[in-house]
Amino acid sequence: MAPMSAQEELGEASESRSSRARRRRRRSPTRHRSPAAARVAPSEAEPPSRRRKRKRSRAAKERCRRRKRARAADKNRQEVQEEEEAAASDASSTVSSPARCPCLPSIALPCGGDMLVDVGPEVEAAYDEELEKYLAKTKRDYRLPTLDETISPTCMNMNELLPIRESATKIVLQAAKFVVGLSSHIDGKLLAQSSGFFIDWDERTRCGTVLTSAHIICTKHTPGTQEYASDSQVTVHLNRKTSVDACLLHYDMHYNLAVFECHMDLSPQLPCLSDEVTYAQDIFVLGRNERLNLDISYGQVLWFENHHHMYVGCKVAKCDSGGPVINFDGGVVGMVDPIVATAFIPVSVILRCLRLQKKFNCIPRLHLGLKLSAIKFLDPSRIELISDSYGITEGLIVNKVAVGSVAEKVGIRIGDIIECWNGECISTTAKLDDMLLRVCEDHFDKGNGLGCSMQLTVEVFRVRKEHRRTKRLTLIVSDELESFVEEGTYMVSAREGSREETPHGMGDTDGGDSCVK
Repeated sequence: MAPMSAQEELGEASESRSSRARRRRRRSPTRHRSPAAARVAPSEAEPPSRRRKRKRSRAAKERCRRRKRARAADKNRQEVQEEEEAAASDASSTVSSPARCPCLPSIALPCGGDMLVDVGPEVEAAYDEELEKYLAKTKRDYRLPTLDETISPTCMNMNELLPIRESATKIVLQAAKFVVGLSSHIDGKLLAQSSGFFIDWDERTRCGTVLTSAHIICTKHTPGTQEYASDSQVTVHLNRKTSVDACLLHYDMHYNLAVFECHMDLSPQLPCLSDEVTYAQDIFVLGRNERLNLDISYGQVLWFENHHHMYVGCKVAKCDSGGPVINFDGGVVGMVDPIVATAFIPVSVILRCLRLQKKFNCIPRLHLGLKLSAIKFLDPSRIELISDSYGITEGLIVNKVAVGSVAEKVGIRIGDIIECWNGECISTTAKLDDMLLRVCEDHFDKGNGLGCSMQLTVEVFRVRKEHRRTKRLTLIVSDELESFVEEGTYMVSAREGSREETPHGMGDTDGGDSCVK
């Protein structure tokens, strides 16, 4: 017998030790097992070959079958979705056939030209059908944004804008992101279309606030009469594909403002509001037309004022009402008001109105019964004439006085010049309107409300007698539209030609005033 090597001896020794250990484990009785080992479950203690299968309940079997069916259904749905996506991808990648105009067979004539061949009614019918398909395809092609030539050109092609066209285009396109179109309906019938722009956004509630003209809900507008349908259905068109319903928050008839709220997923871009407006400032008027295309008008600010209005030297489309007026830095300086042609409301007035509405749930104002114009915006020759005649270069000229108003009763007449209001020298109607709103805000802060009376002191230069008087006007604070009757009338007797009735204010009374030297 050959001697064993060291490795063989080591392996045999190891095998003998392991076999001895197995024999000891088999001989060890159950009573020597530890309590922990005794508590081991039979399925874990016994070898796998000796484990017995557990009987599952009928409910467990049913749950298992339902899980299998659900997994199979999910797998089928996934396969169907993958097939649909693949089909859509194949369809989108398919190149459309080029447009080809159908024609009928013809023969060339010796003298020039072609003559159609008689092909029969069937071929002619097929030709008509193919021609109709060709024309429809051509019409669809020219509706593509890249080929659509029906869009009206804007002011960007004007010679005045050629030197700055590239920079101006960037400014306009950036501002266009917050310009939207609006439409209103009553019982499914279109009422009006206008433009607007976002002024606020609540990220938590996903609500955007849109400012526009109250023209969008106006059902009747005549001199002295305005009617609004606050329950009309208003839609905000975010773009050509996305529209959302809007809820009216509030509107004001005097300032012709309307504020709507709409819920949407996308976060809108908000404008930069600028209350700095200068004479002859270059501006753009933006809006959305009936097709929701961008309207752009170019002009300058004109200081022909009418209460809270300022004017622009360009034509403005009707659908652009409520749209923003922006400067060449992209800042919004006003909102287009369709009530007065080519007019806009400056941002300074808009911001104060919005603050008052948020603070007091109304926009209080005073009914002056006056229509005024600024001396500083007259022709220089007229300014010189007024200065030489009365020694006045700034102030507000009284153009009209309402019949029966407080101003008429205290003796203010057309042609007079009002230089100061509550001790403050005011030279423009826009500044006057801002001051009156500020006075009303202070009046409300003191605990007063609508319907309360307050006094307004004005310094008037009476041009007919060439002296100054301080008038005290006791006015009612209201948020309603002012009714302005421009001319008074009286009955004339046919026999004597005398007046039978004289309206208030026809006499030259000086009640409620004091002389100012």
